[in-house]
Amino acid sequence: MLFVVGQTAPHLIARHKRLQGFAFVDFRVLERLVVNARDLVLLANTLTEASNWLDHTAEPDRGRVFVTFQALIRTRTERYVDSRTASLRPEFLRLGLADTALLVLASQGVVILSTDSELSIAAQKAGYGAVNFNHEPHRLGP
Repeated sequence: MLFVVGQTAPHLIARHKRLQGFAFVDFRVLERLVVNARDLVLLANTLTEASNWLDHTAEPDRGRVFVTFQALIRTRTERYVDSRTASLRPEFLRLGLADTALLVLASQGVVILSTDSELSIAAQKAGYGAVNFNHEPHRLGP
């Protein structure tokens, strides 16, 4: 969400109710991480959650945000994890479907980037790659 809203119009970050606690500098750090990543893998489950949260934007900004979201979806890799597979993970009862689907991807070598501490800890305990965005240095280098 932060990436999509920031890509659309950075001033919207401060106005979006689901992005409280984030600032422009956070968007810049995230943007650097995404640009430097080998690939950005999207998951249908998290795209659906993001779509629902992005929908809480008033027009005309909503339309602009969804154009950016659409472009992201069209230009990045999307992976599918079947719900049955995700629900078989022991973390399912605690973390829910989207997070356990992310853990399935992580078990295949995809590194998770999230602000969700419980998800990051679960991934790290399982030996998977995970980055908690809240722990990223929020200073832009030279």
